[in-house]
Amino acid sequence: MAGKKIKVDFTSFNLEDRYDFLKIYNGPDEKSPLIASYTGNTIPASITSSATNGELTFEFVPDDAVAESGWVANITCVDYVPFVDAGITSIIKPEILGKKSANTTITIAVKNYSSDTRNNLPVFYQINGGPKVEEVIASINGFEEKEYTFTTPVDLSTNPDEKFAYVINAGINEVDTNLTNNKKEKKVYNRYSLPQNVNTDGYAITNLNWSTFSNASGVTGYSDFKNLSIPVFKTKTYYPNVTISKADLPLTRSLTLSTGVFTIMVIDLNNDGNFSDEYYAGKYWVNTEANEASLASTRTTHYFKNVEKNTVGVAIPSDVPTGNHAVRFIHMFRDKAESFNVVLGANKRRVNNFKK
Repeated sequence: MAGKKIKVDFTSFNLEDRYDFLKIYNGPDEKSPLIASYTGNTIPASITSSATNGELTFEFVPDDAVAESGWVANITCVDYVPFVDAGITSIIKPEILGKKSANTTITIAVKNYSSDTRNNLPVFYQINGGPKVEEVIASINGFEEKEYTFTTPVDLSTNPDEKFAYVINAGINEVDTNLTNNKKEKKVYNRYSLPQNVNTDGYAITNLNWSTFSNASGVTGYSDFKNLSIPVFKTKTYYPNVTISKADLPLTRSLTLSTGVFTIMVIDLNNDGNFSDEYYAGKYWVNTEANEASLASTRTTHYFKNVEKNTVGVAIPSDVPTGNHAVRFIHMFRDKAESFNVVLGANKRRVNNFKK
């Protein structure tokens, strides 16, 4: 019908989660822009076509294994009225913990919940209720989610003590159709912090040997040695090892049918006070295997190799500043076929043992 647009309102939705999908395209066929791909049992929001002739295309992609009840929807022709809604989905950076600087950047994730492209979308952030820093995202497509880093940094290094919280409010700086998703809040701290976990079940690091440096520790959930420092020199390769309290099979990062333990070492290579950027970038070391050609780990001593290159030893990259760096050792028990991760869950026999 001329001047009309297809609108779909779902009344029920139930597909096999992560195996069956309903894809909806903004146009006459599956070559049109994809609006969204749905799975599981969450009822999708109402969708109205913004295509030139008002079409929507539905594509059902099953795996032919489990058949759930499917979906029910009311499909109507309506006059097109643009639905304008953008929202903030998260405040990505800075991290909650870790040393901050006088030029800390703020990164947010925003989503355009409408089908039309938005240009010059206004966004903002403010610290502890202070003045808003206002900027614009040049363009964001319909139904797109994207990250945005503000060009104006903020000083988060002037806190009076480590307990002081910087409260960041950030979001969409406009009045739109849905105001409930326009703002999020995040509290961050200018400090290192060691969680108080004591669920070790006897698993711990009891000694660290680094070149001519050696330091002992008791069987504790977390050990804090920030008063000690380990100098590193770029391009040099070190061969540290740790002694563990409970003898067990040294595991690799691959899934295994055996129980055992593994150790991760993360160095704050860029001295920004955070370890998460190095960890998520894959710039860390894991214990060598029991059958390693050189410096094989044993049931009581772990040596290290690069997690990406699989090379034995701790080779410091050429772009790392020479000097003192914080280092974190994480030692864990791992069950059969358990994923390789550093998340401490309830009732897990794991221990993070930090030596810095």
